[in-house]
Amino acid sequence: MLEQAANRIGTAMFGVPCSFMDRLVEFYDMTAAVGPFEEAGASSIALFTPFYFDGWSDVARQRENRRSLILHNIIRARFDLLTRPFLDGLRIDTRLSSLCDASDQQIDDAFTLWLTLHEMMHASGPMPLFAEPGHKLSLGMDYGPVEEMRTDMSAFVALGVLEGELGERARLAQELVLAERLLRSVRVGNALDPEANGIGKSLDGEHGCLWAAALHVSGALRVEAGQMHVDWEDAHAAVRVVLGDIYAGESAARNSLDAPQELSNQAAGLRRKVFTESGQGYALPVALERHYRTVTGPDRIVLTFQDC
Repeated sequence: MLEQAANRIGTAMFGVPCSFMDRLVEFYDMTAAVGPFEEAGASSIALFTPFYFDGWSDVARQRENRRSLILHNIIRARFDLLTRPFLDGLRIDTRLSSLCDASDQQIDDAFTLWLTLHEMMHASGPMPLFAEPGHKLSLGMDYGPVEEMRTDMSAFVALGVLEGELGERARLAQELVLAERLLRSVRVGNALDPEANGIGKSLDGEHGCLWAAALHVSGALRVEAGQMHVDWEDAHAAVRVVLGDIYAGESAARNSLDAPQELSNQAAGLRRKVFTESGQGYALPVALERHYRTVTGPDRIVLTFQDC
């Protein structure tokens, strides 16, 4: 259904139809690890066309980097241990999140909707941008967290576009995005980087901090008496503004003579806009920094596959 809705999503978000480049997103409960994935500590929750898994019947999709594997059991264990215990600290339009009363099946469905759209949106850049297939730039930690936020925010907006078909499932998935980023990811990113004395560099952590800071700077997120308050309509407006800037920057980079440098400049500009300078790096706005400093609990989850 999501693939079939690509044109409508593109028209609603960008004014033109878009394509997900026939990307396939698959969900697995993994109980074993192999190859480089195992050697890296099996720490990922998503595998982007893992070359060390062979034997696919559709080898063309594997060869063209159009497959994503999502490790469902690790995602759920991480949510249950690192996000769910903090849900009472998040208010959306003055009420607790619907996630507090959601069933396990509803949460699983919300993850599936969100992460499928998230992975599909990776097909759009940085580059190509909803056009013919092409070589995606590998930009590492300089631009990686920005792309992760872009795909997240694009999925967030797309879920709103599909609310007519998906009903309450779309809203629950959107609230899951906010909860995972504002209650979990940001705690990882806010851990002090010993070299930069600021936000630690990780795809998950820094892009959570980008979410929190961007919403805070816009006024859609505020902290009062130890609670985080999100204004739903303002959050949607803020996300659209951020996305507009990012997509405009990526389009400009596509047409520039030095696309990696242009994207690096765009990422630096976004960080300066929403973060505060700290040593050689960046930190959260003061109000958010003070809030997260008081939040106690584990920031990361380390599991073996037997634990899952």
